[in-house]
Formats: sequence, structure tokens, C-alpha cells
Amino acid sequence: MKNNLMVVLFLLLLSPLAFSQQVVLNEVMSLNAKTISDEDGDWPDWIELYNPSNQTLNLEGYALSDEAIKLKWIFPRMSLAPGAFLLLFASDKDRREKFNWVQMIGQGDPWSYRAGTSEPPSAWRNIDYNDSAWRVGPSGFGYGDDDDATVIQNNLSIYVRKTFELKTTDMPTRAVLHVDYDDGFAAYLNGQDIARANLGSHGEQIPFDRSADAGHEALIIQGMPPEAYEFESPASLFKVGKNVLALQIHNINTTSSDMSLIPFLSFGYLDDRPGSVPPAEVLKLSSQNLHCNFKLNAGGESLYLFNPEGLVVDSVAIPTLPQDIALGRVPDGSGEWQLLALPTPADWNRDSLFVGQSSPPIFSAAGGLYDEPVTLELADTSGAAIYYSLDGSEPDQDDYRYSKPLRLGTSIVVRARSFLDPLLPSRIITHTFLFDEQSTFATVCLSTNSQYLFDEESGLFEMGPNASQEYPYFGANFWQDWECPVHVEFFEPDGTPGFALDAGLKVFGGWSRGRPQKSLAIWQRDEYGDTSIDYQIFPEKPIDHFDSFLLRNGGNDWDGTLWRDGFMQRICQDYMNLETMAFRPAHIYLNGDYWGIMNLREKLNEHFVEANRGVDPDRVDFLDNAGTDEWMILAGSNKDYLELLNYLQSHDLADPRNYAHVDSLVDLDNFIDYQIAEIFIGNTDWPGNNIKYYRPQRLGGKWRWLIYDTDFGFHLYDTSYSHNTLAYALQDDGPSWPNPPWSTFLLRKFMENEYFKRLFINRFADHLNTTFDPERIHALLDYFEDLIEPEKERQRQRWPGSLGEYDGRLRRMRTFTDRRIDFVRTHIRSQFQLNGFIDIVIEKPVGGSGKIKVNSKTIDSFPWMGRYFQDIPIDITAIPAVGCRFTNWGNASVPDSMSFRYDSASDLTLTPLFQSAEPQHQVVINEIYYNGGRDFPSKDWIELFNPQEVSISLNGWIIRDEDAEHHYTFPSTAMLPAHGFLVVTADTLRSSRVYPG
Repeated sequence: MKNNLMVVLFLLLLSPLAFSQQVVLNEVMSLNAKTISDEDGDWPDWIELYNPSNQTLNLEGYALSDEAIKLKWIFPRMSLAPGAFLLLFASDKDRREKFNWVQMIGQGDPWSYRAGTSEPPSAWRNIDYNDSAWRVGPSGFGYGDDDDATVIQNNLSIYVRKTFELKTTDMPTRAVLHVDYDDGFAAYLNGQDIARANLGSHGEQIPFDRSADAGHEALIIQGMPPEAYEFESPASLFKVGKNVLALQIHNINTTSSDMSLIPFLSFGYLDDRPGSVPPAEVLKLSSQNLHCNFKLNAGGESLYLFNPEGLVVDSVAIPTLPQDIALGRVPDGSGEWQLLALPTPADWNRDSLFVGQSSPPIFSAAGGLYDEPVTLELADTSGAAIYYSLDGSEPDQDDYRYSKPLRLGTSIVVRARSFLDPLLPSRIITHTFLFDEQSTFATVCLSTNSQYLFDEESGLFEMGPNASQEYPYFGANFWQDWECPVHVEFFEPDGTPGFALDAGLKVFGGWSRGRPQKSLAIWQRDEYGDTSIDYQIFPEKPIDHFDSFLLRNGGNDWDGTLWRDGFMQRICQDYMNLETMAFRPAHIYLNGDYWGIMNLREKLNEHFVEANRGVDPDRVDFLDNAGTDEWMILAGSNKDYLELLNYLQSHDLADPRNYAHVDSLVDLDNFIDYQIAEIFIGNTDWPGNNIKYYRPQRLGGKWRWLIYDTDFGFHLYDTSYSHNTLAYALQDDGPSWPNPPWSTFLLRKFMENEYFKRLFINRFADHLNTTFDPERIHALLDYFEDLIEPEKERQRQRWPGSLGEYDGRLRRMRTFTDRRIDFVRTHIRSQFQLNGFIDIVIEKPVGGSGKIKVNSKTIDSFPWMGRYFQDIPIDITAIPAVGCRFTNWGNASVPDSMSFRYDSASDLTLTPLFQSAEPQHQVVINEIYYNGGRDFPSKDWIELFNPQEVSISLNGWIIRDEDAEHHYTFPSTAMLPAHGFLVVTADTLRSSRVYPG
């Protein structure tokens, strides 16, 4: 039968429909590459609904899902007019509020204004104030920045007012005020204080002759969006009728070189506003569409529409759709579906030229690593003609037509496609066959049209017409942000297939782009068909979901070890409060040809912090400083970071209150470890370069820094083990590269606080005693040396310039390992004017077992010795093992308490004494479930676990939360068996239904 070998045009619905009074599914696209983008600039799947009736239909309570028995996305309160279309993105972004932003007040609009030469009447900010005596001029206001349409000089302040009328239908769902200012402002709406920065506190009346609290430069002239202040409840602030927005701008002093004020007011509506003016592009506001909480499977699946009663009222079986081909009803609202070569989101559908798509050819053997030749057969029982290519190109009807089995004995890539009129060509099937290529590394095969990479004019790897003649050849094609499609296959060292998918390929990196073997970024995007890479690429991390990864050429150490950055990140891994990038070397094949060794690495973006820290990738601020003091916003915004910088510039951190505020904004343990790592390795391509940091957009979210691209460390070039990287990281007058003042500002500012300084010194000492222990680092060097040794020669043969300095670089790294610690300790002592060192010796515990925590490090191997600094107190704590209790330290000069602070200039030797103690029955809370949703409608529950060898009676035990009224007392019969589990639930019946086992 041919029915299962090709996609048929006409598809039957799964339930009968009364179209006359029913909203219907009308058009869908599951592989959107360039048809329509959403408000974020992404290209997600999309769904179109249509109202074929002559009545407005209420959609509240309707639902969409890709599962027949689960309502996934429920419509908010909204309606659909007769004959109207509704577009929804199946993006997994879950946005139920559709609104459009419109401009109410923009740059250049006229305002009433007065210079701050005297105090204005106290009512100047109110609606009924008569401002007829004020002048009128367009915004911006001020001088000196070339952004001032109304120039006002030699004043410390300026006052502006703008009135506007609102009808009932004009009241917004959302409203946001943007203010571009230099240096401080206060804003009022209808007399109420709504926003301010660098100008007193909320509600404070600011006199005309007061200076701004701190300096602040206008942002628009720097190419950045101005600061935004969104109204929490617009309906309570705006009025039907007359409204007034009033602002006062204050300069830092009368001799300042500039002053600026440009206000913007934007409204967000749930409906379209024909004829309205959109907000200025610089505001980065975009109208929001409806987004479902699921995606459509590009490989085909069903889509269901439910009414408010939970009944399926429409459905469609979506086949595997080619890129940018839609499935839609023709005519709109009918019962017939067609493939639409010209998709029409939110518009009338048109007849298609196609009646389906050919099924892909079947390979008799899969790609992989082979010891013997393979006979490959290609099959298509539908009668389609199969065309194939052997050079990585996308096959068409000008390529080889399959007629007989292929005998394969040398490494090659086979790409095949079926053609059968009047169907669309099938998707391309790709398999790379490698012969006698076994190794200790994983293998990654890349297949793509060679012209994408090697065309003299447009190839990603080529110089192109605009390249500089000097390294790293700025202007070359490989410096452009270009991307090409690629098929990726991954094999484990034993030949086991890992994953295969279509993706996008970009050249990646900084100056190492100038190397002949270039670093590559592999991007998984919806437009390529596969939504993610669901495979554990890196054995060192339990992560099996990726949207991108890197193939790194070794960076600046391409001619040295290839693995320098991976080695330095491995030093920090698990020992420091840092997220490190996983590392795995691999052999790369490009269109069947060997392309050398490259390192598989995670890509640092919002999805990296999702996988490594559990941060919501849609709710994170992620910034990058790549050799400049301007921020590249990778995700979210830089608003909170700018506020942090402004606060630091205007507040003394020696004040504990100011330091506590900064501590609430910055993960200081992470920041300290980040600085310590970069300083110890001697990275001089930093801190004015290679900086990435992020903050979760949630209450209490703190800024964290990410370590990456550390190739300059461990004496790559001229910077040796003696380099004073600490002084370099604190320099306040460094050059524009590598350590300009803006890049050292944070560390210098934090050092104003004595507590931070002590924490920094002690934490550095902790890491010198553990993380950077030479014995540990030499073991890591041995590991990386052994890792690449069997594979080096293949890389050298493919790229003669690579690994040429391997032996010399490795010797320098080992010398650095041996000598760096003593120099760093001397640098710390000199920088902070400390008197000297003390040694802490901890002998093996007596009488029992336990661990000892010294500052931030927990010691479990004895005897142990750590070197610390005089004048810096050291915190020491005993941690008894289960069944033991701490007795004393075996040293009469210290207290017998489990914890004490050592503040002496003398060396200290401790012999901890532990004694056996009556074992305590330990029960642990092993798992918690709360706030169950529609998918798992169980009530809250807690799972307990008994890790001991004996059963435990829970008679009289109590479980409760922070509210003493919320408690449960176990009955006398309650027993928890050895190694047993017990679930305490708020609803036994409902939980047993959800978890019948």
C-alpha cells in the first residue's frame, strides 16, 4: 500500500464539526524558518484559528493541546469576530495576554517647560496647574549630548509638563514610562510620584537648586535603550479625561558638560489599535502575541481544540511538513486540508500546487564506524526516483540517480532524497560511513554544501573580498555573523550512535578565527526541524538536553596543547563556586573528510544557566562585555546591572548598610571565586575582555559571573608564574586593553569594605591550599596529556601548524604549577600589607571520625596543612561523622567548642578528638511535591527515607512547616523500615490516583 509511504493531501478530522457556530483550526506550520517571526525575533511554530460564523465567538475557556486527553493551553478572556482569524505561536513560551504597544508620548513631542532658576509653585506637578506662562518646546531637553531639541544651559534643573486626554476606551492594560536622563530625575503622574533615579527618595520634594545624587550618562546616544519604569496598576493612576505627566531633571553640578531629559510614555492594549504609532525602536518594546505552552513536532503529530467543557471540537493530524510549508483548509473553515506552499498566517488561504510530500528513502545500513566495506542499498517502494550526493551537498535531480547498490570502502557521506511528481521532494536522509577510523575520542560528522564554506565570495571559511591583510584578518567572511545549514552526526568512541540532526553552523570565537581550523558553533533551531539535542554529550555532567554546542579549535593555544582552556576550567570544577564549561575532545569529519581534533564545549548562553543552575531561560538577564565597556545584551536587559553600577558609583561600601544592599544584588562568593580563578591562572586577556554574567529575573536573583576563554592563563605567552595579576586586577588606570578602569571597578569598589577584603583573602588562601594544590594540578595535567597523546599525530598531519609548540607549552604549564602559589601568596601579602604567614596543621582525628571545615573548605583527608595570612582571622569547625561526637581539639590554646575563630600570628596544630556516641535515628526528607498543576493533579506530599540498617518507629514524631499550626503527628503504629520510604500527603485518595504504585 502506498498510503503509508507518502503524505496525503486531504486529512480527515477526528471529530464531526458544526462549523457554522464553531471556531475551527484553520492553518498550522510546524517548521517555520522565515514565514513569520514573533515579538522576540524568534521563528516558532504557529497555529491559526478562524471564526466561520456570522457571530462573535467567546473563546474564554477553550484550549489547545497536542495530546487528546490533556488540555495544555487554555484561552484567556477574549473573543473572535465573525470571519476573523487568530494567530497563536506554538513556542512553549506560554503567554496568555495578547496586547499591542502604542506610543502615547515620544521623542520630539511638545512639552511645557521652565528652567530651574527658582522654585516653582508646589502644585506644578498637578493636573489643574496653569502652565500657560511656561515655554513650549520638543523633547529632549538639556545640552551637550547632541540629543537636545530644546537647549537649556547653565541651570541645575529643568521642569517639564505634558497634558493629554484619555477616553474610556483609551485606558491601557499596561503602561510603561521610559526616561533617558543625565543625571537625576523625578517623575509624577497626575501629581503622584511614579519614578525617580539619583534624586532623593520616593515622595521627597526636591528643591530647584539641589544637585543630582550621582552622575548618570544618557543611554540612547550610546546605542542602548533608556531605563524603563512599568506601572503596576495603570487603571488606578490614569484618569478618563485630562492627565498630566510632569518631570524634573537635575544635573550633578552647574559645570557639568551635559544634561539630558527625554521621556517616553507607551500604552499596551489587548486589542489592535489601527492608526496608532508604535513605540520608538530604541525602547525595545514589541507587541505581545499569544503563545502556547507547547511546540509542534516537526516530525508530525495531532493538534486538538477543546471547548470549555473539555470536549474535542476540532482536530487535525499534522504530517511531517517541509520547511515553511503550512497545512491549511481551502477554502477557509471547510473540512478539507491542503499543503500550502504560500502560507497565509492570519489571512485567507489560497489553493496549493502540491498534494503531499514524498516519503524519504530507506538506507539498508546506517552511518557509523566500520572495519570492512559496506554494500548500501537505497529503497523507496512508492515508485519515487532517488537522487543522492557523495560530497555533502543537498541532493537534487542534477545529482546521481540511484539505480544499483553502492559499494563503500573509504570514508564518505551519502545524502539521499526521493522525488515523485506532483509531490514535494522528501526530506534529505544523511549517513556518514567511516572506515578504519577508530579512536579513543568521540566522532562528530558535519555535512553541508561545500559552497557554504568555501565559496571565495560567500564561504564561511574564506577571506572574502573585504579581509584585512593582517592577522586575525578582520573583515573576512569568517568574521561575519553568517550561518549555514548542516547535518550533524555524533558517535561514541566505540561507534555507538549518539544523535543525528539538522542544525545551523557558524564560525565562532575571537582572534582564533584567523587560524586555518576555525571554531564552530552548532545551533539547533526550529527552522531546521529538530527542536533539541536530547543526548548526554558530556559524561562529566548529567545534562541531556542542548540547543547548541561548540566545536572549539583550542583558541589561542591551537598551536600548543589544544586543551588549555578545558584544563583550567577542570581545575575550578567542583572546587569553586563557578559554573564551568564541560570539555570533551572529538575527531571531526567534514563532508566525509577528516577535519582534525576539536573540543566539544557547552555554549555560554541562557540555556547554559538553565541546564547548569536551573534558571528559567526566558527570565534571565545575560550580559557580555567583549573587550568594551558597552554591554551586549544576550538575554533580558541590562537595567538591573546599570542600577547596580549607579549605586556603586554613588555609595561608600565601607558602610555596612550599603555593603549589605550590594550583597543582596551580587553573589559575592561567586564573584570572589571568579576573580580568584582568573588571578591565579594569570589570565591577561581579562578583565577587559571575555566577561559574561547573568542574573535570574526573580525576587532575590543575584548577579553571577562565568569563567570562559582562559587560554592566556598558565603562561601561554609572556606572562609567567611571577605575574602580579592581583595588582593588575585592581589597577585603576590600566590601558584600554587588557585591564581598563571600567573592568577593574567592581573589585576595587568591593575592596572598600573590610569584611569583603577579609573574605577575599581567606577564600584565596583556602583555594591555594586545596583547589590550586600543585599535586592536584599535576594530576590533571597528566590526565589531559594522556587523553590527547594517542591522537596527536592525526591532528598534526591534518593541520601541520597545530600542536607545534606542544612540548614547550606543557613544560611551561608544569613550571607554572610548581611556582605560582608562592608568588601569589607574596602578591596578596604585599597588596594588603599583611605581616606574614601562619601554617594550620590538622592531624588525623583521634578516637572517631569526622571532617574539619577551615573557612570555606571542608577537609576530609589527614594529616593536612594549610598556609594562611597573619592579621586575617580563620574560622575552624569540627563536623563529627554519624555515630560520633566532637570532644576537643587536642590543643589547650584553643577552646573546646566545635567552632572557633583563630586570630593569632602563631602556627597552629590541631589533633581533633572524636568519641563514639549513641547513634541517632536519622530520617531524611528525600523528595517534596507541591503546587500540583493540571498535568499532575495531586495534593502536596513529602517523601521520607530511612538510610539506616534498622527500622525506626515514628511514634510521636512531628512534621511541620514554619507555621506551628501546620503540623502532623505520626501515630504509634508508624514505622519506617530500613532503607524504606514513606510518603506523607495532604490527600491520600488523590495521590493514589496519580501514583497508583
